[in-house]
Amino acid sequence: MIGEDFSDDSDNTVGRGSEEEEDDTSTDSTDSLGQQVKSKEEAIPSDAFELFKFWMPRIWDYYKPQLLNDVVRVSYLLSPDPTIMAFASKPENRDPEDRLACERLICNMFVPNNFLCKEEREQEEARLIDKFWQEHNDFWTKQGYFKSRHIWITAENPDCLAHEWHKNYSSPFTEVLGRLGCKTSSNLLGIGEAERHWKVTMRNKAGHRANLSTEKTKKQAAIAAAYSHEKSSLRRKANQKAGKLYEDKDFTQFHGKGLWEERKRIPIRLFRAWYEGWESLQLKSTGDDRFAAALTAKYGGLKFHDVDGPLNGFPSAVDGFTLEDNCCVLWKLNEDASEKPVKGYGYKYCILLCFPGYDINEPYDRQPQKFWSLQELYKGCDFYGMVEDYYKQHPEEAEEIGLKIYRNDGVIDEMTELEAYKIAQKRMLVSSDGEKTVDKQKKKRRV
Repeated sequence: MIGEDFSDDSDNTVGRGSEEEEDDTSTDSTDSLGQQVKSKEEAIPSDAFELFKFWMPRIWDYYKPQLLNDVVRVSYLLSPDPTIMAFASKPENRDPEDRLACERLICNMFVPNNFLCKEEREQEEARLIDKFWQEHNDFWTKQGYFKSRHIWITAENPDCLAHEWHKNYSSPFTEVLGRLGCKTSSNLLGIGEAERHWKVTMRNKAGHRANLSTEKTKKQAAIAAAYSHEKSSLRRKANQKAGKLYEDKDFTQFHGKGLWEERKRIPIRLFRAWYEGWESLQLKSTGDDRFAAALTAKYGGLKFHDVDGPLNGFPSAVDGFTLEDNCCVLWKLNEDASEKPVKGYGYKYCILLCFPGYDINEPYDRQPQKFWSLQELYKGCDFYGMVEDYYKQHPEEAEEIGLKIYRNDGVIDEMTELEAYKIAQKRMLVSSDGEKTVDKQKKKRRV
């Protein structure tokens, strides 16, 4: 396809060159490449060979930013082929942009997105980049694990694939370089798909398909192949704009240690252990289901350690929990409230705290007061410390659900009510899907 674009540009430029000599006018002012040449006021030669020499470097400079993207630069820098390594290691062939491309891909692909503090993310980026360049130095100088002679004998084989070499020899022994080499040099991430579509299109045009006898069928097949290629290109662009360069299905062929297993994401939950500004909202007696869902997204499904268990009738300190689906109770502000009621409103959501013995299938007001309590949320309340105390005593539970607790140090951004509502919507969808599957199973059993 690129070759055809070049030939088309060359043919057009030859025609434009002869017309400019005769009429000194340009019929294709919309061509950006031609406009660049005109802006420089350079004379276009008439000889065919000189015309080729004139246009080729300009065409390369024009398409270079699109052809030399970050993935191509990194795959070139991490190629185990001895010829490529010898060429890339020469000082005159070293391009600083290649190193910057490596750092950009590392930041986009390997830095977890569960950092709430900017400083934590920057520290992790710096650690991974520094680790990569240490491993890359061993890779180029063939030190450490890369000093083994047999792996380089394998790399000299012309049939050796770069991503398979990294999967077998560098990914199990490196933290960053092996995974980056697999993902950038894989055929699934290269131009293989575009080449396949182009081959199909060329067969259709050349008449090499026996079942495409009529002209109408040939056109349909060509249009279908072109549409499929355009659709995949649009999908890749949409993923890139969303910050998602690759999908899990792109790596189904990789099952090595340190590559596929690390791509499995555990559910991450970030708990902001302070009273955020959006929570200080007084309501009318009718309440607000949307706001209750936002509060449930933040406080639902947490456990806490209450040292005041004896005050509630327990022999000692007790561990409690909050409901996952709806942990909010509408409460009218009174004299004991930390906030003064606003005229016309005066209602606020409290968090329902459940203790051992609480029946989640029954309403709280129909159960003994010993098994539940209402916690008003305000600035400086001790509920946040109770949550921290529990998960400090049970770190395995925090690791199991991917819980990370942050304190308000003036650096962390607060979650907006809209973000909390979106989290609540996701939980509602998951729970509704689960209920649908249960209903389907019941129907099957009845049948």
